[in-house]
Amino acid sequence: MRLVPLFAIALSSCALFTNFGAFSSSDDERDAGSPDGPAGSDLEAGSTDAPSPFDANVLGLPPNTIFADSFDDATPIPRGWDLSLGSPKITTGEVISPPHILTSTSVRTTPSVAALVKTIALSQKTSVSCSFKVKLQSFASVSDVHVTAARMIVPGFTYISFHLTPYQWQSYGQFADGGEHGDRHVRQITKLWMSTKLTIAASGAVSVIVDDIVKTQQLPITGELPSVRFEIGLGEPLEDRDADVHYDDVVCTAE
Repeated sequence: MRLVPLFAIALSSCALFTNFGAFSSSDDERDAGSPDGPAGSDLEAGSTDAPSPFDANVLGLPPNTIFADSFDDATPIPRGWDLSLGSPKITTGEVISPPHILTSTSVRTTPSVAALVKTIALSQKTSVSCSFKVKLQSFASVSDVHVTAARMIVPGFTYISFHLTPYQWQSYGQFADGGEHGDRHVRQITKLWMSTKLTIAASGAVSVIVDDIVKTQQLPITGELPSVRFEIGLGEPLEDRDADVHYDDVVCTAE
């Protein structure tokens, strides 16, 4: 865990996934936004050929959809995702679009990883967005420790890491010259579904939308969008605490 001056709150490492076995790794975080850093090579190595399960329960998909999953058909994990880390599960329960959701769970007695990863090649696109429904079903929070619920990464440019605690959501990222961006919003989180959308534009505009709250920042740089890597679930074991995060209706678009 490290202290990020931007928020003056405790955040876990926000490395750009130099290890496919977890969502975070060492202190290479500062290099992650660099065109020569480790994140670029990892993203380029990801498969973009896996079929995407555009099942009928995701209704009204926009024409610029590049990936979608409502988790509702019978296709087993990893479905159209490139990587399945640990043990994410498709289950029934309180769902946004019946009959199924994705659940990502870790318990303190046996901390585990439970995540899905998708890398998508982009061609001549100026912005990319990934939206999803998410619910922090349970989390035994310790101080300001958070759950990293999702991340969206554009190699050599920037990323957005989306965090949850029982009382607020947070976003955090870094960009190519080592600068930081991020925001947060205090509200009740636990056991409430939230509609979330993460966007990165080549112009340097970065936005996080959660329900009716819009947080937008303009980075002091511009960049290219060669590909995007989107990750949901618990990508690293949570020591000494329990966590259960639910997901539904993932839709990624590019313009």
